[in-house]
Amino acid sequence: MIIGNQRQKLNDADPVIKANVLTVDASSVIHEDDVMGKLRDISRKYNDDLESRANSYADSVLKEGSFATDEDLLGEAKKSLDAVYGEKRSKIAAKTESGVADLNETLQEYRGERAQTQSKLKDRYENAWDDHLEDMAKKGLSHSSVSALSGEALQSAYRDASRELDDEYDRKVKSVEGKIEKLNAAYRDALNGYEISYAIELEDKLNKLKSKRDQMVKAYEKENRSERKQAHDSYLIEEASRNADYEDRTGDYMGEKKENYSERYNYLVGEMEGKSKSRVASFLEKHEKELRQYLGLYYDKFVEEVS
Repeated sequence: MIIGNQRQKLNDADPVIKANVLTVDASSVIHEDDVMGKLRDISRKYNDDLESRANSYADSVLKEGSFATDEDLLGEAKKSLDAVYGEKRSKIAAKTESGVADLNETLQEYRGERAQTQSKLKDRYENAWDDHLEDMAKKGLSHSSVSALSGEALQSAYRDASRELDDEYDRKVKSVEGKIEKLNAAYRDALNGYEISYAIELEDKLNKLKSKRDQMVKAYEKENRSERKQAHDSYLIEEASRNADYEDRTGDYMGEKKENYSERYNYLVGEMEGKSKSRVASFLEKHEKELRQYLGLYYDKFVEEVS
C-alpha cells in the first residue's frame, strides 16, 4: 500500500521513467492467441478442401443409385387412387343424373296435366255458364237479380276449383323439386366425402411409398458405404504419396498444398513485421512445435527471415 510521502514521491518520479511506461509501442506486441488461431484457420482450409476432393472422388467412382423422388411417388399414389375414386365419382354422378332426369320428367308431366285439367275445368265452367244463361232466358229472368246471383256463384265456384287445382299441382311440383334438391345435396355430400377420403388415403399411400423408398436408399447406402470409404481413403493415400514424392525431389510443395502453406508463411511473416527481435524470439520458442507443424518445409526459412 502506498501512503503519505511515498505516494508523493511516486507522483514526482523521474519523467523519463514515466514516459517510458506510457510510450510502449503497442504495434510491437504479438497477439499470440489471435495469430495461432488465424494460422489454424488457414490450415483448416486446406484440410477441408482435401476432404472435399476425396469425397467428390469417392462419389464419382461409385454407381449412383436411382430412386424415385417425392414428386414421382406423389404421382404414383395419385394414379392408383384416381382410378378408384374416378369410378366412384362417375357412378354417383350417373346415378344422380338419372334420378334428376326422371324427376324433371315428372315435373313436365305435372305441367301438362295442370294445363289439361285447367282446360277441362274451364270448358265445364263455360258449358255451365251457357246452360245458366239459357235457363234464365227460358224463365224470363235474364236480367233479374236471380240470374246475377247465380252467375256470381258459378264464377266463384270456378275460381275456387281453379285455385284448388293449382294448389294441388303446386304441392306436387314442390315435392318433386324437394326430391331433386335432396339428390343434388346427396351428390355434393358424396363428393365431399370422397375428397376427404381421397386426401386421407393419398397421404397414407404416399407415406408408405416414401417409407419403402427410404428403406431401399438405406440398403443401397449400406451396401456402398464400405466401397465409398475405400475410395475416399485411397484418394487421400495417393494424394499424400504424390506430395511426398514431389517434396522429396524438390524440397517444396505443389498445387493446392503449396498455395496453402505459402499463405501460412506469408501471414506469419506479415504478423512478425515490425516486432522486436526479443518478442519474435520468445514467440518462436514458445510455439516452435506448432509452427513446425503448420509451416513444414517453410519453417527454417521463416525463422531465418524473422529472426
